[in-house]
Amino acid sequence: TLTKLKNLVKQRDVLNGELMIFDSSIKESGEFICCCSDYPAPFLYQHSLKKMKHLTIESELQCLKIKLEPGDIIIAACGYYFGILSSDIQKYSDIINQNHSLPLEEIKDKLLNALNKISSSTVRKVKKEDEDKLLILITMENAN
Repeated sequence: TLTKLKNLVKQRDVLNGELMIFDSSIKESGEFICCCSDYPAPFLYQHSLKKMKHLTIESELQCLKIKLEPGDIIIAACGYYFGILSSDIQKYSDIINQNHSLPLEEIKDKLLNALNKISSSTVRKVKKEDEDKLLILITMENAN
């Protein structure tokens, strides 16, 4: 599991830093399974509700399982972007709402533009070059 993998990496001295793991899968039925270790749980934009929420995972020994519906979007963000998204979930829900008819790549670009415009006073003081900037969007599409 994730804990065993992290311990193995530490024992073999393969990495000179922190190991963060985000492992997920989506079944054709829409079941999304996510396990995280030292990585923030993802956000879920629910198309039917037109809103985004931060999902929670109780511990790294557990996995999150949810059913995605067509139009739902999983947003995985690390470090810098996670802090900004968390600070104003409604604002970023609105951006997705306004652009939901666009291809996912364009929605991601709209989110990135908004995230990168945020003033440094809004988020914790971090040297941008020292912080991961990862943003992944995954959508559940209709089967047709």
